[in-house]
Formats: sequence, C-alpha cells, structure tokens
Amino acid sequence: ISFNELKKKTYDILEIPTLDELLNIYDDKNFLFLEIKGIFKKNVLLDLLDKIRPFKKIILISFWHKNLRNINQISKKIKIGASFDRYSSEYLIKLINELNLSCLVLNKRLIEDSLLNNLKIPKHYYTINNRKVFLKYKKSRSLIIEYKSIR
Repeated sequence: ISFNELKKKTYDILEIPTLDELLNIYDDKNFLFLEIKGIFKKNVLLDLLDKIRPFKKIILISFWHKNLRNINQISKKIKIGASFDRYSSEYLIKLINELNLSCLVLNKRLIEDSLLNNLKIPKHYYTINNRKVFLKYKKSRSLIIEYKSIR
C-alpha cells in the first residue's frame, strides 16, 4: 500500500506524518526509533541518512540486517539496532560485534531469555499488548507497548 493510499484510508482516524514532517517537529531530546521495512537500495539509504544526520538520538532499526550492514558501510556514526523475532546465538553475537549495534529490538517471547538478558546492550521488547505482562516488566525492561491494550 502506498503512503497516499494509507493516508486516504486513515484520514478520519489518524494523521500519519511523512518522514520530513516528523523530522520537522522532532526535538532530538528523546530517542526516536525509525524502522526500515524491506530492503532499501543504497541510494535510498543515502537519502535517509542525509535527512537524519543532524540528529543525535535517532536509531535506525530493521529486521532486514542487510540494511544495517549497508548503513554501517556508509557511516559508522549512525546508530543502528537489529530487530529479531527469533535468533541463533552465534549469529546474534556476530552481528552485535560486526555492526557495533546500539540496541536490540526483540519479540516479547524472548523477554526471559538468559543469553539475551546477560548481553550488555540495550534491549527493547515488542509488542506488549497485555496489561499483566506490562505491569510485570515495566520497571525492569524497555517495553514497546500497544497503549490501548494495556490501559
């Protein structure tokens, strides 16, 4: 679905900003995670990196680790985070070391994983949509929530 189609379908419900609109109001006081969906061509990544370069607290995250490798080849100064639904420990450790990741974004099923919990890298768990789980971990873990489900 294109951005214009999405905007038309959600017109009465919510306003979805373009990246440029978002960056125009972003104050760089808090971390902003921008997820890259799909594999981007290098010229598209270059355009994206040019737009976010002035900001210090933007972290680009992706399940598509090829994007992260390409970003890292372009600039090692850009903060990147790898998203995982599941993982192999060898691959995970290799990726952390190879790309100097700023964080991991992990499926909530991995919240009790002992290997992950022992890693010295910030971890964020998605998507918490259960109030009981939220209350259990809200003080000890960084949680990505679905607000309407945990009220």
